[in-house]
Amino acid sequence: GSTEELEAVRAKLESFQSAIRNKQPSTLELSPQEVNILIHNETALMEIRDMVYFDSVTPEGITGRISLPLNRLAFWKPRRYLNGNFTMALEASPGRLFLRLRGIEATGKDIPAGFVERIAQDDLLDPYKNDENEDVFFAIESSSMNEGSVTIKADPNRVPGEDE
Repeated sequence: GSTEELEAVRAKLESFQSAIRNKQPSTLELSPQEVNILIHNETALMEIRDMVYFDSVTPEGITGRISLPLNRLAFWKPRRYLNGNFTMALEASPGRLFLRLRGIEATGKDIPAGFVERIAQDDLLDPYKNDENEDVFFAIESSSMNEGSVTIKADPNRVPGEDE
């Protein structure tokens, strides 16, 4: 994405976080292209930069392409990768937001069911949940996958335990 697109996406994200920190309800809507722009430009997302690319969002799921290194040892040549397409789901409940893998289709290869089932148990957002943004995640009320975008709604005034 262009510098202008990056600045626009960062402004959306900062506006969402700022509203929450100022005790105002807020909604964040992101397209796959905006997520890709963040992945390719934010230092915090550097380690997944060459691994995932989001293609589309529908009410049924988030789809994209993956190139997952299967070995991390520099001397192990040639490097092996799992290349293919993925489907993920964004799920939320009050105070919680999860991104979960639903499936992977590898290019020309079968993937052991246990591999996909193991990864599907993980919250792919876990590495990004930290003290710095704990208040933002805690304010999450709901999420939805729409045609062309994901929407995350937050209300920092929600009383913990009220609707859980």
